[in-house]
Amino acid sequence: MLLVSLGVFIFSLVFIYIRYWIINNWTGNPANDEKIQKKRIRVRKQKDELSEKLSGKSEEYVAILSLSFEDLLHKLKNDDLKAIQVLNAYRNKALEVTATLNCVTEFIDEADELANQLDTVPKEDRKPLHGLPISLKDNVGVTGYDATVGIAKFLDSPCRADAVIVSVLKSLGAVPFCKTNIPQTMLSFGCDNPVWGQTRNPHNPSRSPGGSSGGEGSLIGGGGSIVGIGSDIGGSARIPAAFCGLASIKPTAGRISYHGFKKSIKGILGVDSVPGILAKDVDAVIGVSRHLFGNRLQSELDPLLPVIDWNEKAFTSQKKLKIGYYLEDDFVPATPGMKRAVKEAMAALEKSGHELVPFRPFDIGNVTALAIRLLQADGGHYFKEIMFGERVASVLMLTKLGVHIPNCFKKFLSFIISFVSPRIAKVFQASGGTCTNSSRELWAAVHLKDDYVRIVSDAWKREGLDLLICPAFACPAPEIGLEGRFTPCVSYTLTYNILNFPCGILPVSKESQEDQEELKQYPRDDKLLSEIAKTTEGAIGLPLCVQVVGLPWQEELVLRGMKEIENRVKNLQS
Repeated sequence: MLLVSLGVFIFSLVFIYIRYWIINNWTGNPANDEKIQKKRIRVRKQKDELSEKLSGKSEEYVAILSLSFEDLLHKLKNDDLKAIQVLNAYRNKALEVTATLNCVTEFIDEADELANQLDTVPKEDRKPLHGLPISLKDNVGVTGYDATVGIAKFLDSPCRADAVIVSVLKSLGAVPFCKTNIPQTMLSFGCDNPVWGQTRNPHNPSRSPGGSSGGEGSLIGGGGSIVGIGSDIGGSARIPAAFCGLASIKPTAGRISYHGFKKSIKGILGVDSVPGILAKDVDAVIGVSRHLFGNRLQSELDPLLPVIDWNEKAFTSQKKLKIGYYLEDDFVPATPGMKRAVKEAMAALEKSGHELVPFRPFDIGNVTALAIRLLQADGGHYFKEIMFGERVASVLMLTKLGVHIPNCFKKFLSFIISFVSPRIAKVFQASGGTCTNSSRELWAAVHLKDDYVRIVSDAWKREGLDLLICPAFACPAPEIGLEGRFTPCVSYTLTYNILNFPCGILPVSKESQEDQEELKQYPRDDKLLSEIAKTTEGAIGLPLCVQVVGLPWQEELVLRGMKEIENRVKNLQS
């Protein structure tokens, strides 16, 4: 009888523990739900009050929103437009866009005061970005505002200081006016979380805006911002730009300060997270980059940064370039539309007199797995810590599963998965820091990464390349809710985070009926590839972007290449 009672007691304890573990690791803590509800009510009130304040000036707003980046700045500097007028026009449009796409999390109340102050500055004293409204990704630090990364426990914990980049933008005359949505933990290229909800693509609301800077991509693509600041550790700025038809740049780590950004993972070795600039066109990316690169205030506020001034000579040089290209990587085949976009960019560059040669980084599948191992080299412990007691967004389910499954079982599951998709199996097995369970294994992984960087950069120099162009992703924006199935496709962007090469994104075309016809020939002998083909069906009209890559510290050359492609493509389309 005693043994039976003891068995029942032990079983009860195990049951209680399992229930507790499931609630706190998968279903969420009710206390967090209450925090989310209170926050949403406050934000809804803020947006309603702002909407009421801004009503009644639609014609004035439309005229302002139609201005190009350069024309807008010209009118602001010459007092043809007031900073408060421009701020109100973009806030009004942002309210309209977020009502359908859910891209803005909060508006920055202090923007009014800042814009009004700028309007008192004499014309001769106005700064380069005078009055320019700028949107900011959720994880960018703004004094008095949360940086939630989509996690309830980070609510009601306002930042105590502006991120360095925010301080510098303000010193240049810009007006940060809102914060934008992200996926939970930012470790996804979807854009959904239990705090702020699902963000949608401006070109098709049933499609993903990308991530983790998905709110920025959605807002700018919908016309509610002209330029914004995101971040990029595996494509987090470039993928939203590609899905939403925008221009973007991921600089070399250290070219723009990352101090004051909330990180999705702490203490990473081998892969650096960097700020990213997203904008409606290449001119806006250039305009902001020109004043951020080498900014002296930035170096004062973040003394760890190297001081590398904007290189006007590299940007304006008329020297003909030798440019490498590839239509798809050696891991995940690109869809016909994505390959056509690269061909059109190649044709544009050849018409400008540049030399195009085949060049492709090798072994991308193993490099992608290596990057994932480095990103979760702590065995996913920090991820588990911040996700404890949180509801899990659908886009994060596979990631959460990957970090919770013991490595021995994960290897077995990967073996089973490999029969339907070797590509998915490779990425799944790398999740949770598999094979980096000791400092020795971590050092070995970092050594592999360093060797890969040297091999690729040496091959680049032997070939005499100036730039490289390639697809921005394996396919156009997938349908919402399916993003977790396409994690291996980050090979197109994550490779250049491992290499720490600067990359730009720009749109060159849209998915066509001809692309859809050619899609019938796309390989489907792998579960991943059949899913890519399926989600690309019906993608007519979605943006097709290309990626322009350079060697470290050569952002100006990347921007020059982007501008030449954009100009030539526009001429061909007009």
